[in-house]
Amino acid sequence: MQVALSLVLLIGAGLLVRSLSKLKSADLGFQRENILLFSVDPQLIGYQRDQIGPLYRRMLERIGTVPGVQSVTLARQGLLSGGGTQGSVKVPGHTSPADENTFTDKGGEKEWNAPWFAQVGPRYFETLGMTLLRGRDFTAQDHETSMKVAVINEAFARYYFGNEDPLGQRFDRGNDGGEVEIIGVVKDAKANSIQERTPRTFYVPFLQDPGAWRETTFQIRTAGEPTNLAGAVRSVVQEIEPNLSLFRIRTLAAQVDESIGQERLATTLASLFGLLALLLTCAGLYGVLSYSVSQRSSEIGIRMALGAQNGDVLRLVIGQGMRLVAPGILLGLAGAFGAMRWIASFLYEVEAVDWPTYGLIAALLLVVALLACWIPARRATNVDPLVALRSE
Repeated sequence: MQVALSLVLLIGAGLLVRSLSKLKSADLGFQRENILLFSVDPQLIGYQRDQIGPLYRRMLERIGTVPGVQSVTLARQGLLSGGGTQGSVKVPGHTSPADENTFTDKGGEKEWNAPWFAQVGPRYFETLGMTLLRGRDFTAQDHETSMKVAVINEAFARYYFGNEDPLGQRFDRGNDGGEVEIIGVVKDAKANSIQERTPRTFYVPFLQDPGAWRETTFQIRTAGEPTNLAGAVRSVVQEIEPNLSLFRIRTLAAQVDESIGQERLATTLASLFGLLALLLTCAGLYGVLSYSVSQRSSEIGIRMALGAQNGDVLRLVIGQGMRLVAPGILLGLAGAFGAMRWIASFLYEVEAVDWPTYGLIAALLLVVALLACWIPARRATNVDPLVALRSE
């Protein structure tokens, strides 16, 4: 039972480790390296909504002049920050399904089946290393009085336009912003979490969306280590507005890592429990076989006196251990088939029944069990036949 339970725990840990590895190497659709983030909220110091847009423009201009800054932009919410905004749209020629732009029940949770959108600054896609497939990025010319525009992701383009070219097409945001023209298509990128299926998303210039004129996250691409520029950026912001506080200062890489913090914790705990179970299993095997060897020392000595070789004694003792281990492994595999389905929802791009993981963990347990059996077996070969016969 120790062998079986330890195998179940180790397989669970192995699946979680593989899942975490997949999460760390997932294609996010943006480049996480060399990006410094910080957030501000001018409303906390009395700024009115119509004053916030000009303040953000001054901050973008000044931060862009800091040595070591390659580009700077902003967004209403940071990527993988755990927040996001959804809004209904109407696309001419698109027949909306009955559940579009409505709340639906997804496994007991209410989910709004509507596009995500983000209010972003100029050079947003360039700064974050997001691949612009067609069209153009936002510029400083996309402001309050210019034509309202949007950039959409691949999922949005497929859903609403199919094989039709979306550039130049228009859609209506309703009360959120009226009609906008599509000027670009960007590669799908993770927005709220790595595990989620990339939602259909559109991006609009923050100056054309008054809803963005509040708490905002700035993203700065740097030539070197991002945190080294935090002090210089803070000084520039203080020169523009001494009362404005910067908070949530971190790198984008750190924010991505933090977004999978629960998965990392679960993997660590499962690994620790699995290793503890493996250690207890090894100790149990070692103790059982050591006791068996001490009880059978006379028998082993007689066998050796009658011509048994060291290899024969090793096979005798190790075989006894394997008769405990083999059924435990089979029972553990059977238990894992059922138990791992409980953690299937926590796995990312890994099946609950993953044969390579099952085989590798079973082989690892078998090797460790052999090592635990080998020590008492080796001790058995040192039994002196004369001593054993004299005791008889």
